[in-house]
Amino acid sequence: MMTEEYAASRYEEACALLPGRLQTAAMALPLPHKARAEELRLRIGRPMYITFPEGESPLPQTRVIRSDLEQVLDRATEYSRYTAAGTMAHSWVQMFPDEYTAFKTYCQVYPTAATLLVDTYSVLHSGVPNAIRVFQELGITSGGIRIDSGDLTYLSKKARAMLDDAGLPGIKIIASNSLDEYIIRDLITQGARIDAFGVGERLITSKSEPVFGGVYKLAAIEEADGSVTPKIKISENAAKVTLPHFKKVYRLFENATGKAMADYICVYDEQPDFAKPLELFDPEATWKRKTVTDFTARPLLVPVFQEGRLVYQLPAIQQSRAYCQREVDSLWDEVKRFEYPHNYYVDLSQKLWDVRAALLAAKH
Repeated sequence: MMTEEYAASRYEEACALLPGRLQTAAMALPLPHKARAEELRLRIGRPMYITFPEGESPLPQTRVIRSDLEQVLDRATEYSRYTAAGTMAHSWVQMFPDEYTAFKTYCQVYPTAATLLVDTYSVLHSGVPNAIRVFQELGITSGGIRIDSGDLTYLSKKARAMLDDAGLPGIKIIASNSLDEYIIRDLITQGARIDAFGVGERLITSKSEPVFGGVYKLAAIEEADGSVTPKIKISENAAKVTLPHFKKVYRLFENATGKAMADYICVYDEQPDFAKPLELFDPEATWKRKTVTDFTARPLLVPVFQEGRLVYQLPAIQQSRAYCQREVDSLWDEVKRFEYPHNYYVDLSQKLWDVRAALLAAKH
């Protein structure tokens, strides 16, 4: 067993890697607290926060030892003004002598953002009961539990009943385990008592479309005199024939419904008069034409950098989130359905289509 002096010296060696301000605060701990911090550090593998009982903190209003994760969470909170939170890994639970100790230690480290992983051993026989015990002992009423395996519908219903019976209706249930939009839809349809879904591997790997079939090629050259020469890449594969020229993109919204009807791509120097009726046509089947009226056109491209300088007012993360939600909501449900969605049309101006056709004819 380590003496307090030895534990404190080991702790100081670890804290030497911390940034200056944190290192100064960490080194200011009294010897007994350094020894206690070292015991926790050895469990985690890196310097971390420890929580002291009221009145025992060696530095007033300061929690002294930071983990890498919590620094990231704090930075995210600083920029977003939302409280960032996370969950634990199975290895955390396995590292402790028992599940109860693992849960209690985690809640002491993250008392306001604890989400306990309850399926390391048995969700209903140990995980949820131990989570309830810890939440009640520490007076936590707004944390969460996460279920990462098994029948998520059945287990979430049972877990919800257990939490409610224990007087913990504010504890949320989070589900994970290779989730995608299809599984989530089925869970909701089956009445699962899940408050949030942790989507990971199938999102970051783009499982349904892991390869983006796009072509990034030169579209135009700006000559010394300021004129623009359009360029095209031709292929035997029609989908890989590029759209030449510098371009502008507009999204057209029906005034009656606010829904997006199509995107409209034109040459950069065109000035479409959207106050007049606009004829749209399918660029692959040009006989399919439609005249639209009573719509609003919104440009989608805005300058962010010009001549190496940022000219764009960066929105807050809440504004970005709200914008994204509005854009999704502007699409018809028929376009968003999972199976056999309706086509969302991206049309070309007549001028752009003519430029492309002329370049194709010149190359053959």
